[in-house]
Amino acid sequence: MSMKWLTRVAALFDRFLGLTPVLASLLLYFTMVAVCYEVVMRHFFNMPTAWVTEITSLTLLWIPFLVAAWVLKRNGHVRMDLLLMRASEKKQALINVITFLLTAVTCVVLIIYGVKVAWQLFQDGYKTETLLRLTKWPLLLIIPFAFLLMLIESLRKTAEAVKKWRNPRS
Repeated sequence: MSMKWLTRVAALFDRFLGLTPVLASLLLYFTMVAVCYEVVMRHFFNMPTAWVTEITSLTLLWIPFLVAAWVLKRNGHVRMDLLLMRASEKKQALINVITFLLTAVTCVVLIIYGVKVAWQLFQDGYKTETLLRLTKWPLLLIIPFAFLLMLIESLRKTAEAVKKWRNPRS
């Protein structure tokens, strides 16, 4: 019974991760359209907008954080595997276990720090020092959220690597 529950949760998590690049793509398209709009308004009508730079800089913050766990799931992050590929399967798996555990620890630290920063900004009522004066804490919540997703994926990768380490030929 518990394995079915775990399998369902894993499938739901995978579905959610599959939506993150879609959302990131939509943000990228929005950014592209907004910048084109800004160029047209500035160049042809001499009426620059006040919001485009600020909003697009926020979308450019959100995009990489949204897809980080999705990229990890697909082993798309940069790896130094020159020496790793020369090791046996068992050693490769052990190195992966260590790497993914270190990644998980780093994610935990960044989640804690990110939540603390967002909480402090919330308590202070801090707003951006820009024309739009946006409330800053919700904008930065993407950071601990993204590292939570990466933590979950890192733990999943750790479990896979432990299985390979214990039984390299399976």
